[in-house]
Amino acid sequence: MYICNNCGSIFDEPSTVIETHGLDCPPYEHIPVCPECEDTDFTEAQECERCGELVAELEDGLCPECHGDMYG
Repeated sequence: MYICNNCGSIFDEPSTVIETHGLDCPPYEHIPVCPECEDTDFTEAQECERCGELVAELEDGLCPECHGDMYG
């Protein structure tokens, strides 16, 4: 699973955008993007050990909300 750092969408596999760079024939560049917003800024989603929410980044194994509840 992946999570987009731009729109927050969670998805199984990224989509692909083909960039031709103005060329009429291959080779073209295949760029992995978020299927929702087509941004290239996504990361592998991580599951919070406490609540199970999928987030981009964990702190001590916890999502920001759970970490704040326990240590904030």
